[in-house]
Amino acid sequence: MSSPTSEQEESHESTNSSLLITDTIEIETNRNIDSILEKQLLMEKTKCAQLTNDNQRLLSQNISLCQAIKQQNINTNNLKKQNENLKQQLSKVISTVTALNKVNKQKNATQNMKLKETLIQKDDQIKELNDKYQSIINEKQSIINEKEGKIQ
Repeated sequence: MSSPTSEQEESHESTNSSLLITDTIEIETNRNIDSILEKQLLMEKTKCAQLTNDNQRLLSQNISLCQAIKQQNINTNNLKKQNENLKQQLSKVISTVTALNKVNKQKNATQNMKLKETLIQKDDQIKELNDKYQSIINEKQSIINEKEGKIQ
């Protein structure tokens, strides 16, 4: 009977040894899995940190762009106001130029009439003087003719 017991003991030891090896393998596997999981967790944390940095950088860029857009809007509004002021000033200038043009036309017309009247008066004076000159020449000629007639 000792033999079957010995076989049983060997079988039991073999089973125990097998279980121990299985336990050891499971422990090693669990350790490897834990190590892999820790590495994966570390990689995920790194990726998360990178994404956070990227998000912060993008947020900063977005804030800068928003500030630039606001400044552009302010500049655009200022330019619109300046444009409106310039339009109003231009309208006033055009109105003033139009009024001055009318006044100048009226003054020119008045001055032209005065100049025409003055020219007519001068022409009349010249004609009158020319007529006097002609009558004096005629008188002289008749006096000369009379003297010549007496001399002959």
